[in-house]
Amino acid sequence: MERLKNKYVLFFFMINFIVTSRAQFLPKDDAKLNYNQIYFEYPYNENAKFYTVYITYDSIVNPTDKDFIVKQQEKSPLLLVKNLKLGEKYKWFIETTLRGNVKIKSNYFHFSILNTNMANPKFYKAIQHYNKKSKILDGIIWCDQYRCAVDRKGNIVWFMATEHLDLINAKVVRDIKLYPDGSMTFIHQPNASRTDINLNSIWKAPYKGTISESEKEDYHHAFTVLPNGNYMILGNEKVKFSNDTVTSDAVNFCNIIEFDTTGNIVWSWRMKDYFPYDYLISSMIQTENGIADPHANSFTIDEKNNAIYLSFRDISRIIKIDKRTKKIIASYGVKLKDEDDVIETNLFRLQHDIQLLENNDMLIFNNNDIDNGKTSCVEILHFPISREDSFQLKWKFDLNYDKESVGKIQRMGGVKIMPNGNYLICEGSNNRVVEVNKNKEILWDFALRQVDSSGKVNDKFALYRANYSPCLYPYYFGAILDDNELTIYNKGCEKDTYKIELLLKNNSKQEIITKTIKNNQSLKIKLLVSFSDIGKVIVNSLKSGKQKVVYFK
Repeated sequence: MERLKNKYVLFFFMINFIVTSRAQFLPKDDAKLNYNQIYFEYPYNENAKFYTVYITYDSIVNPTDKDFIVKQQEKSPLLLVKNLKLGEKYKWFIETTLRGNVKIKSNYFHFSILNTNMANPKFYKAIQHYNKKSKILDGIIWCDQYRCAVDRKGNIVWFMATEHLDLINAKVVRDIKLYPDGSMTFIHQPNASRTDINLNSIWKAPYKGTISESEKEDYHHAFTVLPNGNYMILGNEKVKFSNDTVTSDAVNFCNIIEFDTTGNIVWSWRMKDYFPYDYLISSMIQTENGIADPHANSFTIDEKNNAIYLSFRDISRIIKIDKRTKKIIASYGVKLKDEDDVIETNLFRLQHDIQLLENNDMLIFNNNDIDNGKTSCVEILHFPISREDSFQLKWKFDLNYDKESVGKIQRMGGVKIMPNGNYLICEGSNNRVVEVNKNKEILWDFALRQVDSSGKVNDKFALYRANYSPCLYPYYFGAILDDNELTIYNKGCEKDTYKIELLLKNNSKQEIITKTIKNNQSLKIKLLVSFSDIGKVIVNSLKSGKQKVVYFK
């Protein structure tokens, strides 16, 4: 009996919680999920040979063996099940097979998977032309304005359900990104949020126009978590202009705001205070009412030089801001007026995405001057470091590579570098996501096209950004402490390393750094202390930063 008391089990998930004696069953009974790749959790049994998860439809009253759509064995108390159907209700139980083949069955637990119109073939149709499986990474593509994520076959695996009314009804959803700790950020204009994969709120950008001196900031286009844990986001400010030649109350000036995790503003840049906005009036750029609307849509950070690059679509301009002084220290693109101090180039026009690379190279989604015969493209440019330096075109991929892509992308678009060095290109208003390698070989593509009332497929749907993650659970781990033997299970899709902190009852502390554990593997560690001397065990994922604790009485 005393030995049984010395069994403590801890399973680690995306959301922090503590289990001191036995694990709970997950998903929770009657859970409503917005994804169909699900981790099942069930109590550890020291005498178990293996566990079997049984899943069937909730509508089947007395299921027989043939009614179970999942019957899967697992040696650990964690099992990932994929590809369940959207819009279905399920029930499940766990059968624990002990040594001697004695079987213990749990009660039934219930859960359902919500639905999305994006999965309804009456409204949308998934189209794919390329899928060179041997040359691409398995994983998930996050499609912002679809409000969903798809696997490499184009199947929806995560989504914003119709039940998420505030998100479905948002003006637009942009820039969905998944982070190593399992959280995600996205714009749901005019708001911006960080949530878990269940869309439970972790952080929401304050909805007060402190910087814009208005009712609200109107967050738009780009939002990210910084290495220091702060948040950086673009805010919109409408500025009124009135003089002898022009009157406008709808010029969109961009503000950059950095928040800490409590919602305090720790840094900001207000375009109105630093940009020579007189250059926008009667500029060289053709406008309808005599004043150019800048239309900022992307930023990238130069951490080495403590600077931020901010991109403006409608004035074909990228500026470099010194973060300390907030002054514009360089401008690139086209002149607005003769006296405009800008390093000129015709290598990009009407761009929608920028990403600073090494050696002052810039990865750009270049929509280009398509009305004058140019072709939309993705390119890598060397940006001049000084006036004596010059632009250099280092790589270019034209977006007219097949009959489906005509190279004329009027709006939106973005590009990201994937872990294998390939480029994930979102073609914006052309409604297509494509992956190419450095040799310009097309490896994968996907589009979710709208279907009209007659059943005809059209291309009116559009995307702003697409992002990649290796899976829905990149760093997902669990641990079992059995007397003084600790077993760590790496159930994420990425390899990980862990720091174990032993806090002893005599107030001393020991630390252990594990070797790298590959995904879906485990590691047993013999603790060189007596179980009775341990007060607390803390396990830290060194890749995701997640920390989990088990306490002892």
